[in-house]
Amino acid sequence: FLKKIIVFVASGAGADSAKISLKKFKVDFVCLPFMQQEVWDAFLSLMDFSFVRGEDSFSRCCLFGNPFIWNIYPQEEEFHIVKLNAFLQKIKIPQIEKFSFLYNRNFKASCCPESLEILEEKKLPSELEKINSEMKTEILSLLKNYESLKPEFKKFSNEILKNGNLAENLLNFLETKIPR
Repeated sequence: FLKKIIVFVASGAGADSAKISLKKFKVDFVCLPFMQQEVWDAFLSLMDFSFVRGEDSFSRCCLFGNPFIWNIYPQEEEFHIVKLNAFLQKIKIPQIEKFSFLYNRNFKASCCPESLEILEEKKLPSELEKINSEMKTEILSLLKNYESLKPEFKKFSNEILKNGNLAENLLNFLETKIPR
C-alpha cells in the first residue's frame, strides 16, 4: 500500500526553501496562511508526522504524542546541538536521534566544546554528499515507518503530562510552602 502524502508548509522563513525541495520530489503540498497560535496548535495536533521549528510548536508536539522532528534554531558555536541532545536523551528513539543530528548540524561551523563532544560521540559523517544521501535514506525510512514511532512518542508525552499543570503546581507550592 502506498499512502498519499500531503505536506502542509507553514508560512515563514523556511517556506520558500521547503516549496523548492518539495517540487523536486514531486510531493503534493499546501501552503498555509499565518494562523493564530490556538488554531495552529489544533492543526498541528492532527498531523501524522511533523517537522517543527519554534519552541512553542516543539513543546506542543511533545504534549501531542505524535512523531516529529525538531529543526532547532541554530545558535553560535552550534550550542543548539546541546539542547537537541537533551531532548533526544529523553525521547530515546534511535531513528529520530540519527536523523535529528544530521538535519540540525551546520557542517561548516566550528563547535563549542559541549557540541563537539556530542557530535563526536554520535560519529557523524563529514562529507556533504554522503550526509545528503544518508539524510534522504533516513527520512524516507522515518516517513515509511512513522506508525512504529507513535508508541514511543506517546510514552514520552504521557511522562510529561504526569507532571500536571504548571500553573496549578505553582499555586499549590505557593500555598503550601510559603508562609503567610
